Amino acid sequence: MAKKQCKLFAIILRPLSRGLAYMTMLLPLPFYILLLQHRFSATVKPKAVKGKASVNKGSKGDTAEVIRSYLFGMRKAGVNQAAETEVLLKTGYARTDSTGYRNTMKELTKTLRHVTKSNGMLSLTEAGLAFVEKHGDRLNISPASMQEHQEMLKQTILDNAKAPEKAVSAIWNLLLDGRAHPVADVLKAAGYQRADSTGYREVMKWLKKFDLVQKEGKTLCFTDKVYRYGFRPMDL
Repeated sequence: MAKKQCKLFAIILRPLSRGLAYMTMLLPLPFYILLLQHRFSATVKPKAVKGKASVNKGSKGDTAEVIRSYLFGMRKAGVNQAAETEVLLKTGYARTDSTGYRNTMKELTKTLRHVTKSNGMLSLTEAGLAFVEKHGDRLNISPASMQEHQEMLKQTILDNAKAPEKAVSAIWNLLLDGRAHPVADVLKAAGYQRADSTGYREVMKWLKKFDLVQKEGKTLCFTDKVYRYGFRPMDL
């Protein structure tokens, strides 16, 4: 009787013991997975990301080079400063707070000290001038002829003066002969009635800002900066 009972218990416990055995085999599996993950992550090092310093570029190329070259060209033309809004157009950026333009200006004014900025006007410093002369004006923005020189100055006024292009061109073309013209004639050519007209004052403001015009009594004439080497048409 006792032997039969033992066999019966053995038959009942056999599947239970097998189940326990399987359970002991399965339970450690998550721990093995975690262990393998830990060991793998410890042995595999992340790849280093290789990179190089980026050059800020607008749509016209290397921004720093464009700014230096343009200011250098203006300086050769006899104009030692240029409106930042005008320079901005040359770089291809839309706004002065554009990241690339802002970083470049910080480098040129603070780090390299090639450019100075004051009241919205930019100028090439002696250090900036020396840099361009040493490395060459690779962009060659500076004008090569009298006509190009004058067109460059005229475009500067057109880019800055908030006045009709027709009025700017009329005043420019009249004074371009190098002679002194009565203010009344200048007003008439530009289509203005009075010297305090908004458009006329705007054109005069920028011509004077770049030292391109001088007033003698009731007459106006261009300064020598408009003519390369100081030769006026009437002198040739």
